[in-house]
Amino acid sequence: MWDGQKDLLPGATHAPTLYGFGDTVEDWARGALKLVSGDRVIVVGCSIGGSCALEVAALVPDRIAALVLIGTKAVHRPDPERHASALGILSNEGMDGAWAKLWAPLFSRTAAADVIEGAKGIAMRQSSRDIARGVSAFHNRASRDDVLTEFPRPVVVMTGAEDIAPGPRTSAAQAASAEEGRFHPIPDCGHYLPLEKPESLNAVLRSLIAELTEVTIRHARADEIEALAAIEIDATRSLVEAGIVFPNGIHATPKRLLEAALAEALLFVVTDEEDRLVAFLAAHPHDGGLYIGEVDVMRAWQRRGIGRALMQTAINEARRRGLWGAMLTTERSVPFNAPFYASLGFREVDDAAMPAKLAEVLSGEAAAGAGPDRRVGMVLRF
Repeated sequence: MWDGQKDLLPGATHAPTLYGFGDTVEDWARGALKLVSGDRVIVVGCSIGGSCALEVAALVPDRIAALVLIGTKAVHRPDPERHASALGILSNEGMDGAWAKLWAPLFSRTAAADVIEGAKGIAMRQSSRDIARGVSAFHNRASRDDVLTEFPRPVVVMTGAEDIAPGPRTSAAQAASAEEGRFHPIPDCGHYLPLEKPESLNAVLRSLIAELTEVTIRHARADEIEALAAIEIDATRSLVEAGIVFPNGIHATPKRLLEAALAEALLFVVTDEEDRLVAFLAAHPHDGGLYIGEVDVMRAWQRRGIGRALMQTAINEARRRGLWGAMLTTERSVPFNAPFYASLGFREVDDAAMPAKLAEVLSGEAAAGAGPDRRVGMVLRF
């Protein structure tokens, strides 16, 4: 269910199957906590998983940096008849009947057929015993509206606009009851937002992670140069995903150029809270200006303002050194390339105003198969 989110924080994301942790939501919360270290945990849950997220926050509130509740109802009023009915459907009609009556109706009218089939496949891979355990855990759970009102950090409440369990009205009220509540209704979506609209969820999660994650920009060390190739190759795959073709494959910047940037104190890196490298920028002074040869942010860390912060660091350094400005070459049509640099004040230059360094680089790129229809030179003058 969470395949679309696992890469948002590689190596630090856990998406356990909860049924094996016990018979109650409290058991599930304790089991999930055994997988997680640290004290700045973002807990995300959909449907009954959201109930588990609330229980986690009830158990260890000081370890939780934020809650993201999707299609979750914090207040629970036991309904023995509905509980018995759901178990009866499972027992008498099996998983096929239960799917048709209990879960399939929760998707939006516009949900893609392959998404629904994929979700059904996930359900069918669970044992009927585990599903019955989940149904009972859902119907026997405690109310946790107290967590919503008392939790002192962000509570992000998301719902599909077409969700009927609990639906936008209840979700909005829950967000309003939280001290730092935020409400995000997603159009054309039902109950299972991570499956129907994964990118809408990812956009909210990226923004939240950026808000909560402390990163550091500093000069690189010589012993870090070898690790930068992996960052560059990973970042370049974003261009491939955007439709850019590399006929000769993806290749990292030669080590000698990174070493030259390091020698000029123009090789900057971004590290996370544990000093792990996640991005870098390499630049060189040329003809009185700063040539920015490479800017790369790992895909899992993109869309958090890191690239912009790196660029601003380089621009500030160029100003400090008394240079006339900065220059670079980039992809003309990719939104996070030329349009992004334009938002920083860079402008495309024609041949007459082209700095010699840019002309040289563009000529080399054209010889490698990336001509002026693709690549563009841009300049920022102070």
